[in-house]
Amino acid sequence: MNLKEFKESIFLDHFFLMINDKIFQEALELPKIMKNTINDRIERPDTSYEGVYVFAENGTYLEFLTTAGTEYDFYLGIGMSFRSTDSLNMELLNTLFPELDLVVYNIQYSDNSPWYDAYMLQPAKKCKKINFTSWLINYHTKRTRKSIQQLLREFSSLKLTVPQCYLELMDYSIQWLPIERKFTSNSGFLNIPVTKNSSLSVEITVNPSTEQFIPVEVKADMINHKSDISRSLGDLKVATRDRELIITIL
Repeated sequence: MNLKEFKESIFLDHFFLMINDKIFQEALELPKIMKNTINDRIERPDTSYEGVYVFAENGTYLEFLTTAGTEYDFYLGIGMSFRSTDSLNMELLNTLFPELDLVVYNIQYSDNSPWYDAYMLQPAKKCKKINFTSWLINYHTKRTRKSIQQLLREFSSLKLTVPQCYLELMDYSIQWLPIERKFTSNSGFLNIPVTKNSSLSVEITVNPSTEQFIPVEVKADMINHKSDISRSLGDLKVATRDRELIITIL
């Protein structure tokens, strides 16, 4: 597999927003509003955690996690998925990216059976108490979740406001992945492939005087849309209009 074939085999799997526990408790109410959303607990040999999962029809999902018990105020993660019949291993990656310090984490289910391998750059950048990471997932098997009613076709955009150092963190982490990026002194843009014909756009506004990450806005295209809603759960707000779902953190 050459570099072009490698990059053409990578698409968005999911993205997570790790938020403070007050907002996370609000996110736990989302399944009462949206039928395509569940609360779930992940049990692994090395860790366990609770999350809120918002699914799209194409298999991608948004994951809400809490920063409680961590050193962070906010954490955005972008997980890409390797979709090829070819093998993915460190030997291949070291051949394609000999200058980069890539590592692999072997993630297991609670019974120690293999779940997926996660490939990423060794963390080398810091940005105060907010963090960003991206990684490449090679699944062995996927978790079985209960069937849910699909309301979303796909996630279309993500917007957030961050300090300047966050752009450096993002630029470093995604440099080896097929994510289009453009950064200036006061803004940033990512274009993340979801399928061969669609993508998730990430728009970043830089506020040099803040160490915060807000506001955050996630948009998704809807299916089976019957009537508009507008619900405030506190700092987390959910609305639908014109066949579009909008989740906002203020």
